[in-house]
Amino acid sequence: MEYWEINFYLYGYREKLYLDDVNLMKLAYNTGMLSRESKHKPKSLESYLDKIDKKYHGNRYRDVP
Repeated sequence: MEYWEINFYLYGYREKLYLDDVNLMKLAYNTGMLSRESKHKPKSLESYLDKIDKKYHGNRYRDVP
């Protein structure tokens, strides 16, 4: 395997892990919303997805001049 092939493989694997985490968070959020066990309203789904996005892709606004 050449270096560029390994880089593409690692990029694809990282995106797969990112999508798995996003799908798991959506499932958990919707399950929690439908169960109605909590008396408090949870944060929005976008706030949780932003944390996952920062974990995998870094801060989008940090590199902007």
